[in-house]
Amino acid sequence: MSLCKVDLHIHTTFSDGKNTLVEYAGEAIKIGYKTIAFTDHICDYTNYLEKYISEIKELKEQFQGKLTILAGIESKVINPSGELDLPDNFHVFRDNLEWILAAFHRIPKGHKDYFSSEEIVNNKKDALKQWNSAMLNTLQNPLVSGIAHPTAILQKYSIPLTQDQKKTIAQTALSNNKQLEFNMKYRVPDDEFVDILKCFGTKLFLGSDSHSIKEFQAYSSHIKEIADEYN
Repeated sequence: MSLCKVDLHIHTTFSDGKNTLVEYAGEAIKIGYKTIAFTDHICDYTNYLEKYISEIKELKEQFQGKLTILAGIESKVINPSGELDLPDNFHVFRDNLEWILAAFHRIPKGHKDYFSSEEIVNNKKDALKQWNSAMLNTLQNPLVSGIAHPTAILQKYSIPLTQDQKKTIAQTALSNNKQLEFNMKYRVPDDEFVDILKCFGTKLFLGSDSHSIKEFQAYSSHIKEIADEYN
């Protein structure tokens, strides 16, 4: 699969996006993408999965031969063990989802208990230690396909990963057949981390993290640029 012809991180009106599934699919063909993944946010109270999967199935048939469409979701990591924020009936829909992204929107320190911004600023060392442990556990979660914007929360607080930590993450991802996103919105991971991923042979996927067609269009040229660099 050519990296420059994919976008595997897209949000629609099913969660917090501004455009519909079919609008994105039509635009993807205009741009020249071969594969896209819809990855709307879900959590413990999500109730749209049945309709969401059904509509994506219809789109797959409508655009067959023109565009490969993956049914996916994005869910936040809720504890240091790497578990995801999922509805109780998630198992009913699991087999219909082809792409499951785990995301660190906050740094967990317990079950659904997170570091506050003040705690992170005042104790970056402990926050990093907890994030790193949770990341390694998430990479071993069998539900997870890949990690969305993998170091964005650390970047927000100017917390650097050591080279050894990057290597361990790359190796753990490779060993567990997990992929890390090069996220266009946050421009993570950094160049050194990308080089380490390439060195280990860890898979990297490209995602715009788009929440609108406008963003989807804007990031498309950057995706080609990054793909050329990675290849």
